[in-house]
Amino acid sequence: MLEKSDTAILPSSTLNHYQLDCLSTLVYDKDNEKMISKIIDLAKDYSSPAIVCCQENAKLYPFQNVITVASRNDLMAYSKNLFSALRKASSLLPDMVFIEGVTKENLGIAIMDRLEGVCKKKFFG
Repeated sequence: MLEKSDTAILPSSTLNHYQLDCLSTLVYDKDNEKMISKIIDLAKDYSSPAIVCCQENAKLYPFQNVITVASRNDLMAYSKNLFSALRKASSLLPDMVFIEGVTKENLGIAIMDRLEGVCKKKFFG
């Protein structure tokens, strides 16, 4: 039984719940084409990169390991699918995971907060 001073901690309420078993880089630019270009440019330096992105951008990346989260226009679905997409990317054993950021508005604020906690490297345009 929980005492008043005890708190129940849900696994998803801690940032280490979202940590990957590999290196990751968060990239965001309001200009979608610039964001994609930056990720492609950075990923060329790795032999086995993985890309975590929105559905609309998936076919624009010339890499084998591209994992889609959800439509960039449906941040509720994006937030629900993000954890499983990150785990799937990690399971591919890439030498780097590149993650597209989302607009920091409404639910996007919480999504970016989680992503910024996961990624040690960040590029914002």
